[in-house]
Amino acid sequence: MGVSMLKMDRAKAKWRVKLSRAFSGKAVDKGAKTGKYVLFILPLITVLREGMEAVIFVGGVSLGQPATSIPIAAIVGLICGLICGYLIYAFASRTTLTVFMVVMTNFLLLIGAGLFSKAVWAFQENAFNNLLGADVDDAGGDGPGSFDVRGNVWHLDCCNPENNFDNDGWSIFSAIFGWTNSATIGSVLSYVFYWIAVMCVLVAMKFREGRTKLFGKESAMGKKRRERKEAQEAAEAEAVAAAAASSS
Repeated sequence: MGVSMLKMDRAKAKWRVKLSRAFSGKAVDKGAKTGKYVLFILPLITVLREGMEAVIFVGGVSLGQPATSIPIAAIVGLICGLICGYLIYAFASRTTLTVFMVVMTNFLLLIGAGLFSKAVWAFQENAFNNLLGADVDDAGGDGPGSFDVRGNVWHLDCCNPENNFDNDGWSIFSAIFGWTNSATIGSVLSYVFYWIAVMCVLVAMKFREGRTKLFGKESAMGKKRRERKEAQEAAEAEAVAAAAASSS
């Protein structure tokens, strides 16, 4: 999703041509003919997906929270979504979306890194809970006995998002960025490897688009970009020379 968002700004021109051809009735190829359905299918799927996610999340929260705590949070979420959507719609046609796409891509990648690391941590925590048995919750608190010292990298006696009595809002960071006050070798390595994989994907994507060289080699798109740039520079040099010759 993050990589697709980075490509979205450069794809605006292509989609603008396709949609203009579809609405003007000049569509002659299969891709352009199907372009007229994009404005219906894409918003439909997006609204259905977001609606299902909202129902699932609200239903999950209602299992552990009183019903009176749901309406205000749901209304605030709808208002924030409407405000963000209006701002994107109002300013997208006036300013470039590059900055917005880069910021949101970084945000999505941070969420993905936290979820991946927290998933590894949850598997290790489950193994520790199975080792303790049914009395695992009797330990309580954040001190010794509440975490597995084997393979532990660091542990804080505060900032515990799983402490229902004293989490001080750390559960929000845990839900969004996968924060936990007890890190293991598996969770740290998974976080590091996640970002290494992201960097490899971004470098490979930049190489395929011809915007960088990899070990001194150019991609096919890079050669086309270089040849096009050289041809443009040669044409400009010829035009300058012709103008100088005519003036003399």
